[in-house]
Amino acid sequence: MRQRAHAKFAAERVALVVADGGGEAPLGFALVTAPGTGGTPSDAAYLSLLAVAPSAQGHGLGRRLLAAAVDAAAAAGHDRCELHALDDNAPALALYASAGFRPVGEAFPHALSGRPTHVWQAGVGG
Repeated sequence: MRQRAHAKFAAERVALVVADGGGEAPLGFALVTAPGTGGTPSDAAYLSLLAVAPSAQGHGLGRRLLAAAVDAAAAAGHDRCELHALDDNAPALALYASAGFRPVGEAFPHALSGRPTHVWQAGVGG
């Protein structure tokens, strides 16, 4: 499966990273938005969405999208990136931890499900 990812910025406030396999539909995407857009006060870029099509899972695409999103945050001049993760989503937590993200602060209820959620942060750039 041929995959590639590319990022586009809109006024350095939003980066959309899309992975495709040469077909019509994207295989996955990540959306990085401006600091503070995650609903919690912060000066870190916010990784608001990360998704991989079920047919493309298990091949490292999520890891590559996450890395591209963090790189996009660094390219936009941010020194940190954060995301919100459900405490019971073990596969996602393992991915984030392996990419250098760490939970910060107290758990809070997810806005839609009410399930315990944490903010995770990582430094970006080099």
